[in-house]
Amino acid sequence: MAAKVASGTRGEAIAAEVGCSAPMVYKTVRDLGLTWPHRTPAKLRDREWLREQYIDKLWGTTAIAAEVGCSDSTVKAALKRCGIPTRTQMEGRGVRSARLRSAVTMPDAAEQYRTGKTLVYLGERYGVSEHVVREVLVDAGITIRTKAAAWEFIKKDPVHVARRKQAQAHRRRPTGVRDVKRLIEQDAICCWCQSPEDIEQHHINAVRSDTRSENLAPLCRACHAKLEWFINHATDGLRRAYGGVPLD
Repeated sequence: MAAKVASGTRGEAIAAEVGCSAPMVYKTVRDLGLTWPHRTPAKLRDREWLREQYIDKLWGTTAIAAEVGCSDSTVKAALKRCGIPTRTQMEGRGVRSARLRSAVTMPDAAEQYRTGKTLVYLGERYGVSEHVVREVLVDAGITIRTKAAAWEFIKKDPVHVARRKQAQAHRRRPTGVRDVKRLIEQDAICCWCQSPEDIEQHHINAVRSDTRSENLAPLCRACHAKLEWFINHATDGLRRAYGGVPLD
């Protein structure tokens, strides 16, 4: 027992090995006068270092925990043990905002923005969001360009144009207009009622972004509405009627 406690083995591990409860292990350790080695990192036991990081450098508990390799709760317990007052949630937000703002180097950021660099570019350069860069520039008295004026700068740089197209590529969802026109050009008819009017596309697997030809079926507007109603309502009613048994 003494050797395991001295090596830092947790009480739960000792209890699992011996075959008793963890509280019984802790009580036995107290009765024997044994103590576990100090598990708190050495830096958290240094009050001056902890005060410098939390008060002077405005680090948060998460940043300090990542630095020393422990959890946030361990850092909060160390602050309380050292008598360092912790910040409230609102104070923490103000400190994080101030720390992010300090990452933007002025007047270098202002000069680059005037030469045509975008807020997104400056945010990536300084490791912050574009909103933080915007706030810093506004506080410095710099007028933020409108979207039209920003686009005039972007069009002059092909690299920015390519990055903009790449960033907006995932936002474009297929509308199916081209597929509908293709069906009409092929004289497609409704596969349900054989009507050639108001042909629409139906996604068989219910995934609208899947525009493969094998996933599309031509349906007229009326039949399409009936099928969508059946899929959304009738199948749920059948599942309830059969006691939740999934339909094949």
